[in-house]
This record gives sequence, C-alpha cells and structure tokens, in this order.
Amino acid sequence: MVKAILLGLICLLAACSSKQPPDSMQIWIEQNATYTGLISSDETPESCASFRVDESTAMKAFQSSIAVTERVYQHELVASNCMASGTYVNADQKGRWTLDKACRLIIENGNSGVEYKLFKQCGLPMFYELDLSETSL
Repeated sequence: MVKAILLGLICLLAACSSKQPPDSMQIWIEQNATYTGLISSDETPESCASFRVDESTAMKAFQSSIAVTERVYQHELVASNCMASGTYVNADQKGRWTLDKACRLIIENGNSGVEYKLFKQCGLPMFYELDLSETSL
C-alpha cells in the first residue's frame, strides 16, 4: 500500500514538473480614444473620446477573440472609426494590435503576417453591441 502511494506521488510530481508555464504576454497601449476617419459613419472625434481600452481589456480581447477571414473582417463586420492600438510581446513573437469600438481586433505579427479577429465577449459599455445576424459567423 505504501509503495502504491509513493509511486502515485512520484507520478504526480513528474507530471507537474513537466508542465510548461503558460506563455507570458505583455501588452502596451500606445493610442487610445483615437478617431481614424477611415470609414463613413456618424462617429466624430468627440464620440471616440470615451473609447479608452486598458491592458486588461486588450488582454481579454487577445485571449477570447475568434479568428475571422479578411473578407469577413473587412466586409461583413460593423466597423468603427474609434480605436485603440499598441504593441505586444509573448514568448515567440511580437507585433502590433488594433481594437476598434465594434469589437474587431487586428493583430500584425512580426513573424507570421496579419490575423483578423472578433472579440465576441466585448460586452463592456464602451463597445458597440454586437449583431452578428447579417454575417457568415
């Protein structure tokens, strides 16, 4: 019985010690409450002033957003002129990110190109309410 318990503890310790720690990611905000003027909308620079993303919100966007195609990102999702952007670094890459008020996230990876994403859990008051009924998602 003692041998079985000892063997179980050794197996448990081996399993725990072989587990790799999660990638540590750092996110920096470089622009906040920015008005781009890139799309036609009723938004104004004044209406974007309240769109201020913090590191916690940016991290949640990275962790829980879903990948979408460039076509869906550019043509099917609602877009916003209000955005926040910055840089990030994790264990294997670094790059730039931009998050708009319509919950769209674009990640420019230094190594592997561009990722288009949708932050579906962006239910904070500073974001627009998502209506995905007219998209292919």
